[in-house]
Amino acid sequence: MDTIERLENARKYFTRDGRFIRTDAWKKEGRYVDLWSVVHVLSGIALAFYPRYFGFSVLATFIIVTLLFIMYEMFEVIVKIEEYPTNRVTDVLFGLVGFAPVYFVDQYLGSTTSIFLCGIATTIVTVVSIVGWSSSYKASVLEEKMRAEFIRERDLLRERRIRFAANRERRRRARRMRGQPH
Repeated sequence: MDTIERLENARKYFTRDGRFIRTDAWKKEGRYVDLWSVVHVLSGIALAFYPRYFGFSVLATFIIVTLLFIMYEMFEVIVKIEEYPTNRVTDVLFGLVGFAPVYFVDQYLGSTTSIFLCGIATTIVTVVSIVGWSSSYKASVLEEKMRAEFIRERDLLRERRIRFAANRERRRRARRMRGQPH
């Protein structure tokens, strides 16, 4: 791949100021909703099966679950996962939307059925989360490779520009020297 092709390829992934543009489905950030919204709903569903074993009141359960979803969003802020603030709010709401109906239905299920569904829901959310995280990891690996390529090509262009300027200056001096009497 020659320099021009590499630069064109790098332009697909970087803004003028060098920010990487992710294009994978798991990192495509929505202002309100994105693919991770599915994980938040599934997390709420899985989480809904656990409170019956702790004996908390309905209000206490909803407060605890809401705080868990908020703490997860705070964790994302701490580890610098970039999201729109509105997306953070809807992530909490999606978790609660997954949680509430299943929590109330679970009250009428037998223990065996509840445990079985809890296992299925927990497995599904775990698998989907792992797929999402690994896809995002692949995107971060691509980002690092593209950033290194971008920096290498930028440095190469700077080096060529310096050589071109030096050659141009050498030619100017040579023309001046030819035009001057000895």
